[in-house]
Amino acid sequence: MHTQPRNRQPPTALTRIAGGVCLCIGVAALATAHPDLHVDSAIWQPVSLLGSLGLLLSGLSLMALAHLRPAWSFVGGALLGGLGSLILFLHGIAPLLPEETLRSSWLLHLLSLSPPSALSFALGGLGLLFCGRPARRAWRPATIAALGSTTLALAMVSLLLQIVDSSGNNMVDSLARLPPLLASGLLCLGFGLMSHAAALSPLNPARRAPWLPISIGLGLATFTFAAWRALTAFDRVHLDHVLSTAAIAFRTHVVTQMRAEVDNMQRMANRWELGGGTARELWEADAASYIADRPGVLGVLWLAPPALEPRWGIPFAASAPWSRSLTTDQRVRASLTRARDECRPMLSPTFALDHGASGFIICVPLFVESRFDGLIASVVRIQEFLDSVFTDTVLQGFDVILTDGERALYGPHARNDKVDVAASVQVELSGLSWQLYVVPRPGDAATARSALPETTLVIGLLMAALVTLSVHLGQTAAFRARELEVVNNELERRVAAGASLIY
Repeated sequence: MHTQPRNRQPPTALTRIAGGVCLCIGVAALATAHPDLHVDSAIWQPVSLLGSLGLLLSGLSLMALAHLRPAWSFVGGALLGGLGSLILFLHGIAPLLPEETLRSSWLLHLLSLSPPSALSFALGGLGLLFCGRPARRAWRPATIAALGSTTLALAMVSLLLQIVDSSGNNMVDSLARLPPLLASGLLCLGFGLMSHAAALSPLNPARRAPWLPISIGLGLATFTFAAWRALTAFDRVHLDHVLSTAAIAFRTHVVTQMRAEVDNMQRMANRWELGGGTARELWEADAASYIADRPGVLGVLWLAPPALEPRWGIPFAASAPWSRSLTTDQRVRASLTRARDECRPMLSPTFALDHGASGFIICVPLFVESRFDGLIASVVRIQEFLDSVFTDTVLQGFDVILTDGERALYGPHARNDKVDVAASVQVELSGLSWQLYVVPRPGDAATARSALPETTLVIGLLMAALVTLSVHLGQTAAFRARELEVVNNELERRVAAGASLIY
């Protein structure tokens, strides 16, 4: 008994529709390269010439399949697969080529097609090659369906990743940079291959279609992978937003505190100017009171004109490292000179203190009846000063790292040159320039990463495997039930024939 195959017109019609849409997208992709047709839109992104030609070739090959021209499809698949494979090969050897070769126009033109696009065209071309050959082997429809599902999966991941901020140099992140038109054309190519696989192996209980569970499994795995990538990216975007907001708030806080220190020094200078100078005993008492109320302040000095050498100081220690920096460090001397010449308070660049600590100087110019009368300089140890600024109440689950561009000055990783930075801002104030980094503290609830992406990935892959297995077992059960029905019918026929002979 032979079961008549179902009508294959619907899958062929789907292949024709996929080919027609792919052709239309290819024409639209060609139009994006025209400057007069440029539209500032996320969808209407320019597509390279090779990408547009690949979509046109894919659409023509699918149309050839739909109109029963397998030889034309075979030629189109060979051209498309060869183009994709060649560009993949060139991307692989590009780091080994000399600079002169990489600058050549023909190579730049070929490399304009990204590796994910080239991979998709190579897989689609291989699928079209199989479509163009007679389906004499049972594994050929399954192979075509697998290649189509993979091409469709790459396109779907690319389209879904357009809505998230994905950056990097790996294969998955580069999918997010595919133009939407190119990704849509690849989606049609994959769908067309799968519909042709369905035409070669129709859904018939008397004949198992191995492409069906494979396609369903790849489709579910694709959705799972895309959901995992999207959730991971959204989680990262949320964390970056939280850290960036915290970095701006911490910069505002530290700048406010440093301006307060400058204002306190300015008040000392105002008392000097109003009194036409200050007696040494009174000035030292004022400086001692200032030091007692300011964490991290190592000393306050009066730098007498014209050489700006330390004359008075609390404490006055000529052998201290910070005292030597006032006379030997060229960057500090430049800040002192700038404060004198510009007649405004200045903050010096950071310099080394004892025991590996770092510090900076706040200097305020003094004037008595428009006559320059030296500078008041306050030496500040960064670690103690910022400890008083960044208390646990202020940090609230974050850690702050400060650098001056050359070395780490403050933070939990101050002695580690390699820091995993989450967010950073520039801190600039009156000649001082720092880079402020904010990182989340381990285990903090406000910045902890969600386990939802990993959970979605594991559960989704398990569900894809279970659904694939269920479809396969269902097909096997239907196939065996059909076989049993055939055997029962044959047995009933023979029993009826034997009974007729007896009677």
